[in-house]
Amino acid sequence: MITAMQMMLNDLISKREVYENASMHQSVATIETSIELAEYLLKKEKEQFLDFLEWIEVADIKYPFNNWKIIEQYYKEPIKTQTP
Repeated sequence: MITAMQMMLNDLISKREVYENASMHQSVATIETSIELAEYLLKKEKEQFLDFLEWIEVADIKYPFNNWKIIEQYYKEPIKTQTP
């Protein structure tokens, strides 16, 4: 499973490679800034989701399906992104 934020980050990493190969140095710098922001936001996304899971447990809400533990495990794993 890959989140929308991870999809965006992977796309930015791919674009960075294209710009590097085309010697578009100013664009590479811009993409680098965007990648840093996307990595930060991915960490925030993970924190928010884990907070949500904690809230569900505290509120003793019975989930309609049993995938929550799988999702929780996914978010507890280290963030994985493509590396150039």
